[in-house]
Amino acid sequence: MSTNPRIPESRGPQLERGPGGLPPVKPKSGTTGVTLAIIVALLLLGAVFYFMPRAPRAAPPRPGAEVPQQPTPGQIQLQNVNMAKAPTGGSVELDGIMTNSGPRTINGIAVDVVFQRANGTIAGNQEAPIMGLKKEGATFIQDDLVKNPIKPGDTRPFRVTVDRVPQGWNNEMPALRIVTVTSHP
Repeated sequence: MSTNPRIPESRGPQLERGPGGLPPVKPKSGTTGVTLAIIVALLLLGAVFYFMPRAPRAAPPRPGAEVPQQPTPGQIQLQNVNMAKAPTGGSVELDGIMTNSGPRTINGIAVDVVFQRANGTIAGNQEAPIMGLKKEGATFIQDDLVKNPIKPGDTRPFRVTVDRVPQGWNNEMPALRIVTVTSHP
């Protein structure tokens, strides 16, 4: 018998075999999965911010746009104003005649009613709407200017009601100052 001088061929290092004859799986680090999850979360967050509703942007004024002429307090003339106090003294009604001397139909008027003290200083003021009046039989009833506006050149009775009169008022006629006039074409 002779010996074979050749060394048997090696097939590489011999691996240990696990159960079932499969080579054991080397555990991997979890950083790849965590990194991927963070990237996906950032992409989702970016998509949410991109599609979120935004506050409306103010549109710049159109070039050449004209603001229509606004009604002015001088367009309304208040005359023959009379005062009627409530029996309890807590409220006052001011009745008179108003004339629209402007070119536009008026559908709303607000006045500042200024009450004075006996020494001439201001006791207080209150803003109140002017209500039109219309005659029904022997009495006047309130007629809203929105429903029945006052046309240019028209004259109509009006009423201003002040619900709370300020303390220290001298019980004389308060001053009326028109603060707001609204109109429609």
